[in-house]
Amino acid sequence: MQYPLLFSPFQLGPNRLKNRVMALPVFSGYAHPGGWVSSLLITHYRKLAASGASVVVVANAAVAEDGVASTHNLRVDADPYIAGLAKLAAAIREEGAVACLQLNHAGRFAKTSQPLLPSALDNENLAFNISSLKNFMNFFPFEKRFALTRYFLRMIGTWRRGMEAEDLERIRNHFVEAAERALKAGFDMIELHGASGYLLNQFLSSFTNKLSSPYGGDFQSRTAFPLSVIREIRERIPAPFPVGFRLNLRAVSYTHLTLPTNREV
Repeated sequence: MQYPLLFSPFQLGPNRLKNRVMALPVFSGYAHPGGWVSSLLITHYRKLAASGASVVVVANAAVAEDGVASTHNLRVDADPYIAGLAKLAAAIREEGAVACLQLNHAGRFAKTSQPLLPSALDNENLAFNISSLKNFMNFFPFEKRFALTRYFLRMIGTWRRGMEAEDLERIRNHFVEAAERALKAGFDMIELHGASGYLLNQFLSSFTNKLSSPYGGDFQSRTAFPLSVIREIRERIPAPFPVGFRLNLRAVSYTHLTLPTNREV
């Protein structure tokens, strides 16, 4: 066999994985309006689990009402959602796969009149966003570009206020409570969405996080809020329940790289 490790078992916390293949989270838009689990969503993830992957990650479950990125965004911000999520987790497990729920807050890209972001938009952000918009529009037919440009500029206009202390505490609690609901629904693990420009990712980037210490500044300080979310989840849901974190990465060549060793998760 050319890749023997790929198809060998692996122990992930309490879960015995039958191989190293994971069905990664890709937003489907199959949830009912309001974030409810639909039969189409269950069928979709059941088929992914039946494909042979050892882990199926259910994409983009919003931890707060102001954190949804779409009308059809799956939600996990209230107890009534647990019953539907339990059916979804059961469908994945019935096909022999480990069920993982990805928790997310869309941050500045949320479908709300007052989106959350670490720090307010400044001139550097604006110039880059306009330049990015021009490149992005090249992927669309000419007749669609005007409406998309109007929508994007309207969205940028709401990025005027950074998060305050009460916002940070509220969102941290939302992530923790969502993790508890995932456990109650029967998911075997969770993944925090720290990529794709969403809220936790915005804290990690010096472009979108211009806060001062303790949640902004150097890279170590920019990791403080996402790490505090993980720590709070760990306090309420102790090991061996696995907690993953999705990251944006860029390949860079370093002759020497020293990682911080004084932070524990």
